[in-house]
Amino acid sequence: MIREFSKPWLHFALATTAALGLWGLAAVHDSAWPLIWLPAAAAGATWPTRRTRRLDQCLRRLRRQRSA
Repeated sequence: MIREFSKPWLHFALATTAALGLWGLAAVHDSAWPLIWLPAAAAGATWPTRRTRRLDQCLRRLRRQRSA
């Protein structure tokens, strides 16, 4: 069970499903238009990506760019 939570597609599926559920609930109460962006934002935020650099490498590159 714990190994399942480390799969990036599971996070994507759970977040998108929760956002669609909230949007559906808002649609029942006639306020879906203000939340039309919610499922897409949740899907975009949790989209699985391969990380090619560690955080310290990215920060080091940003500091070099700012100082130049």
